[in-house]
Amino acid sequence: HIRSTPIEKIGGLLDSINVLNSCAWKINGDVLDLLMDIFQHGGNRQLSVPVAVENAKLPEILPIEDGLSIDERKRREIILAQTKKMKAEIFSLWCYELYRLSIANHFRNEIFWFPHNLDFRGRVYPIPPHFNHLGSDIARSIILFAEGKPLGPNGLRQLKIHLVNLTDLKKKASIDERAKYADEIMDDILDSADRPLNGRQWWTKSEEPWQTLACCMEIARAIRSSDHTKYVSHFPIHQVFFNKLFD
Repeated sequence: HIRSTPIEKIGGLLDSINVLNSCAWKINGDVLDLLMDIFQHGGNRQLSVPVAVENAKLPEILPIEDGLSIDERKRREIILAQTKKMKAEIFSLWCYELYRLSIANHFRNEIFWFPHNLDFRGRVYPIPPHFNHLGSDIARSIILFAEGKPLGPNGLRQLKIHLVNLTDLKKKASIDERAKYADEIMDDILDSADRPLNGRQWWTKSEEPWQTLACCMEIARAIRSSDHTKYVSHFPIHQVFFNKLFD
């Protein structure tokens, strides 16, 4: 349908895709280092960092031997099958995370771009499937804009609001109330930024913990700069847009 449409009717659409394609990105090294450290030391299920099979708590496999009753043999066979399935799933998640972190580490000191694709509904998605800015909490936490901009007079407030939105703690609160709440918990925010694993770990209780931690670190850097309005931030915050492609 798009191919049969005159180019003058979809020129704006193609231009918008090219704008997304031309957005440059870079890696958030601080968060990536922490992720890799946790991953290399066995993972953490509570933080959605896959554990290795040897560190997983699996049911004890009992031998299937002669002399067992029919019911006991069946029970042990079920446990064996379930354990094999769990091992396969754990290993699959571990391999996927290893691949994603390896990609991020490969591009650690590089600037890169995501080519995008348009589906039949008019929705645009990045083509790389394993690592992109629309991925999981972990994937989003380790990606920054390559081009930074000064926060200006309202930028720090927007970071605070974004942080509270990530926690999902103030869904019914107004924007002003969310900004005020961020000020009230600033000690926890700074503690999370400074001591993510050895402090009070407030960030781990968030709905999106890794993005929350990344935002805590960015807020800490902005606050501690000589002038937060001039602090150059590369940090992406969420905006919601609804689009429908009409004929």
